[in-house]
Amino acid sequence: MLHAEVDSLIKQGVDAIVSESNTLGIMRRGVSNFIRLAAGDDVEKESKKICSNSKVEEGSFYITNSGNLADIGIKKIYHAVISRYGILSSIYLVCDSVRKILRDATDNQKINSISIPGLGINVIEKNIVAINMARIVRNFCSNLDIYIMDFDKDFIKNVKKHLLIIGKNND
Repeated sequence: MLHAEVDSLIKQGVDAIVSESNTLGIMRRGVSNFIRLAAGDDVEKESKKICSNSKVEEGSFYITNSGNLADIGIKKIYHAVISRYGILSSIYLVCDSVRKILRDATDNQKINSISIPGLGINVIEKNIVAINMARIVRNFCSNLDIYIMDFDKDFIKNVKKHLLIIGKNND
């Protein structure tokens, strides 16, 4: 099932959330900073360790524990590597990361629900991100409850338009 809402990414009841990430694992900007503040600094430490111990490439992802967010049922944080630290992202990196994350969530991690923000919407045109995310999530919604959550009303409006969702969700 697909949902698109103007709301917090940290939704009680989802199994996993997606954070914007970079190749260094630094969580000090935008969505990743919001998640770090809610989950705790240990998530950023784990993120940095993963990035320093392995070659994390743009367009990929890695998974950390959910830190303090486990208290509200969130089991995992997927980190969508959409940029090198300080280098702007592209729609291609966003699409690659989202596709890989959703494939892993359904095939390997047995995740039932996931919340995804408007990845890259501060540097990529919002409508381009909305169109592409809508195309990708449609392919995974039969096996996964997908929540596209963001406080950016224009982005969510565009996502709904492209998903043909009326109101808050389609159920």
